[in-house]
Amino acid sequence: MRVTHESHVFTINFLHEQFDEPQVRFTLHRGARMFRAMTSCTILGANGPSPIGISGFAWCADEDRFCKETGRQIALKRAVQDLPREVRGAILYAYFTRHEQDRQRAV
Repeated sequence: MRVTHESHVFTINFLHEQFDEPQVRFTLHRGARMFRAMTSCTILGANGPSPIGISGFAWCADEDRFCKETGRQIALKRAVQDLPREVRGAILYAYFTRHEQDRQRAV
């Protein structure tokens, strides 16, 4: 997915992985937890004074049901949390209205 904000072009990619065996992930506040799936969001920026490359991750706990859309939303929000407000808003708006934009192009 591509997003343009002012003169900056951002490319957003998602990767979903499901594991056959539960994986262990350690967190500072929860200790060790078992996970069966992970979604990553990578945002690459170009056409600006300083190119960016950021990522966010969503881990699906062993007892949860894996859902691509939920994983994408969590990973995307974690990836953009440190971006300036205007850029973050443009990226989130483009993501959440992507289906409407596809319908308008088809007409």
